[in-house]
Amino acid sequence: MRAVLGRRTVRTRDRMDRGTAGLLTLVLVLAVVTASTGWLTRAAADLHENGRSQAVADLAALSAVAADPDDARRVAAAVATDNGAELVSFRWHGTTVGVRIRLGGATASAHAQLGRTTASGR
Repeated sequence: MRAVLGRRTVRTRDRMDRGTAGLLTLVLVLAVVTASTGWLTRAAADLHENGRSQAVADLAALSAVAADPDDARRVAAAVATDNGAELVSFRWHGTTVGVRIRLGGATASAHAQLGRTTASGR
């Protein structure tokens, strides 16, 4: 089908095709944006969970080293539980306490010694 506009002849079908292509492009862009937003949201949640698990591990190790040596493991487990985590391992070696905790899908470990702390997250 042809439409005459002044001296130009424009095919109605070509105009419809261009409109369809624009609509399909818009749908594709919206799909990519939606998928990217979901991925970024999950990445941010994982990052937050890792940071929180490291903070809980640090707190559990510091609390344990400050406690009476006979109660250190119980204190570390209580601190982990109170913060929504699980104490996975506990080690007392000399004046140093080492803990590993699990919070959701993240694990973290920390070591504490009176006057000094070190941390390593995973």
